[in-house]
Amino acid sequence: MSLNLRLTTKVMVGYVVMVTMMIALTAFSISQVRSIDNSLTTINDFNSVKQRYAINFRGSVHDRAISLRDFTLVTDQAGRSEVLTDIARLTEAYARSATNMDRMFAEQAGVTSEERMILDSIKQTEARTLPLMKSVIENQQAGNTDKARALLIQEARPAFVEWLARINRFIDLQEARNQATGSDVRSVSQTFTLLMLALCGLASLIAAGFALWAFRAIRPLRPLTAVMLKLAQGDLTVAVTATTQQDEVGDITRAVQTFKDNAVLARNSAEERQAEQIQKVRQAERIDATTRVFEAAVNGIVGHVAAAADAMQSTAQSMAGTAIQTAKQSNSVAASAHEAGLNVTTVAAAAEELGLSVQEIGRQIEEAAGLARSAVVEAQETATLVQELSKGTSEIGDVVAMISSIAGQTNLLALNATIEAARAGEAGRGFAVVATEVKELAGQTARATSSINDQIVTIQNSTQRVVEAIAAIAARITQLDGVTASVASAVEEQGAATQEIVRNVSQAAVGTTQVTTEIGGVASAAEVTGAAASQVLSSASELSRQSEHLSSEVARFLATVRAA
Repeated sequence: MSLNLRLTTKVMVGYVVMVTMMIALTAFSISQVRSIDNSLTTINDFNSVKQRYAINFRGSVHDRAISLRDFTLVTDQAGRSEVLTDIARLTEAYARSATNMDRMFAEQAGVTSEERMILDSIKQTEARTLPLMKSVIENQQAGNTDKARALLIQEARPAFVEWLARINRFIDLQEARNQATGSDVRSVSQTFTLLMLALCGLASLIAAGFALWAFRAIRPLRPLTAVMLKLAQGDLTVAVTATTQQDEVGDITRAVQTFKDNAVLARNSAEERQAEQIQKVRQAERIDATTRVFEAAVNGIVGHVAAAADAMQSTAQSMAGTAIQTAKQSNSVAASAHEAGLNVTTVAAAAEELGLSVQEIGRQIEEAAGLARSAVVEAQETATLVQELSKGTSEIGDVVAMISSIAGQTNLLALNATIEAARAGEAGRGFAVVATEVKELAGQTARATSSINDQIVTIQNSTQRVVEAIAAIAARITQLDGVTASVASAVEEQGAATQEIVRNVSQAAVGTTQVTTEIGGVASAAEVTGAAASQVLSSASELSRQSEHLSSEVARFLATVRAA
């Protein structure tokens, strides 16, 4: 069937097929690149932004919970003012993120009902928790420390836990959506790569088939040209190959056969000179008419072939330009994705360093808590020793009192002895001297005992103050141990949050790297398409040169025939 088609029809069919393939390939490339661009826009400009606002929510809520707890522990007014300032700053930061989140939910068309439900639950928890915070602060400022702490532990703490849990649920939802979108991007990229390879292979096969088709269509012209040259040289024995083609080549072949037959008849009709002359004139007229028809047919064929070759060349140039533009856009997308991957990798490294720092801080705080507990034990042991010292001092005081009592009694006995010696007269003088010395010794003992008693009273007072001071230090260290434990718990929670950030950012970095690699494959496929378009352009140029050569050969043949 293809042999019966005209050359113009064959050229137009090839041109239409190539143009259709180019349009389909270009449209498909644009569609896939737009799909990948929309997915990346969804991840970077919507889901990640909402996730970042939610992470700001979590940081503000977590820090406010810690600040509220610190407010119940601080006793001086300056410290309380500083904590209140920090709470106000965190509240303002939360409000800014909440305003931006509400604006996104109002302007963005793709917000799901689940996102709205979780955000509404976050707002409800916030509305329930803020009055509890205010009540804790007011009770603490009014001096109701026990009530403020009870309210903090029994009501505010569960509200903060629920608040953080709902915020974490929103963050996890955005992460899941990013993962799903990234998987879709990878699937689209893989499908796009396979289809691009298939389309390029199909285009190569069609181009090769069209080239073979065109070659088979114009291949009979070469032997026909040799036949016409021999006929032009006067060799009428040459055989013209018969053909069943119904295209322009078949018309030329039959015209050449007619030309040969006429030439043979002209050479064999030599019976009569007059009739030969007449025959020659008629033959010349027929040859002239035949050559005119032949020239018109060949010129039409050459014109159609040249026009089709020019159109194919222009189409191939446009196809090559489109492929180059696609490659440039793919390379630009790849560069942007690569830069986003580098930024995400840098954020992952910084978050990992932050996690290590938080772990080191937790370890140092744990050591400080251990030292504080050891100090409490040592302070309690010291207080026990001081109390035993105070008890020993009291026992010494009892002994001194007993000595003082004995000295008083001795003094009374010495006084009685002096009186009895005075009654005895001269005989009791020696006894009076002894009684006087005993009285003097009793007085010295009383004075010494009084001095010792004063020192013991002083030691007991000092010992009591030491006991009270050590008890106060032990209480402060106990409070410090509690604060340190709270800080260690907060640092541990911060460390867990930091590790979660590290994991999420690392996964985002891996997803961005995969997108960069796959976009590079898209650029390579576009470059292969450009190379195929260049091959088509080369084939069209070769066809144009062959048509010009055919035109010159036909013109030379006609000039030779007319000259003959």
